[in-house]
Amino acid sequence: MKKAALLLTLLSVTACNKETTDDSYACENLDANTLAAVFEVQNQALPKQSPQQPLDDQKDGASKTAKLITLWRSEGRSAHQYEQAAITTAWALDKKAGLLSWQYFDSEQRAIEYEATHLPEHASQRVWQEKRQIVSNELIKKMTFERKSGSGCNTREFYSLQKNGGELKLQWLSELQLPALFEIKNKNTHTQWKLKELRGDKRAVKLAFSRRDAYYSTDYTDIGDNESDPFLLKMMNLGFIEHGASGFYNTEGNAIAGAHAH
Repeated sequence: MKKAALLLTLLSVTACNKETTDDSYACENLDANTLAAVFEVQNQALPKQSPQQPLDDQKDGASKTAKLITLWRSEGRSAHQYEQAAITTAWALDKKAGLLSWQYFDSEQRAIEYEATHLPEHASQRVWQEKRQIVSNELIKKMTFERKSGSGCNTREFYSLQKNGGELKLQWLSELQLPALFEIKNKNTHTQWKLKELRGDKRAVKLAFSRRDAYYSTDYTDIGDNESDPFLLKMMNLGFIEHGASGFYNTEGNAIAGAHAH
C-alpha cells in the first residue's frame, strides 16, 4: 500500500510539473520591446437557443474558426501579421501622438500607407496599447484581479470582467505586457486569443519590418487616382481596401471604419 501511495504521489508531481512546463514560455532573455508573439485566435459563433450553456457543450450549430496572428514589436512600432491571409498591418505613433498605419500585402509585396489618425490623448494611448499588447492598460484597470501564479517573466495575473451581458477573462504576463490568454464571451460569440509562441531574435524582428518597408507603397489618398491598378482593384473587390477605412483591421485582416476597442 505504501509503495502504491508513493507511486501515485510521484505520478501526481510529474503531472503537475508537466502542466507547469506546458503553460510557461522561454522568455527569460526576451526584450519586451523587441519580440514576436504568435497567437492562435479562435472565433466561435454560439447557438442562439442556448447562450448560457457552457462553451464546451455547444458543439451543435456552433461554427468555429481559428487563425494565427503574429504580433511584432520593434522600436516604437507594432504589427499584426495575419498568417492565413498573407496580410500584415502596422502602426506607429507620430510626434503629435497620431496613429500612423500601414497595410502590407505580403504575397504581392505591396503596401497601403494611411494618414495619421488623431484621437484624444487617452483614446490614442488606448488604441496604441491594443495594437502593441492586445489588451489596453485602461481595460485591465476596469477588470477584477483574482489571483497571481508563476514567477519571473512567467508570472500570470488573472482578471475577469462582467460587461454588457458578456464576460472577459484575462491571463496577463505583466513583465512582457502580453496576454497568455484573453477571452471575450457574449451571447452570440466567443473569441479567444491564446499565446502559442514567443520569439526574441532582434535581427529577425527588425527584418520583419524592414523588408515590408521595401514594398512598393501607395498612399491611401491616391488610390482614387489609381483604381485602374490591377492589384488595387483586386484588393478593393476582395474588401481589403475600403473607402473611408481608418487603418484599423479586425482579426480577419479586413478594414473597419473606426478605431478598434474591446
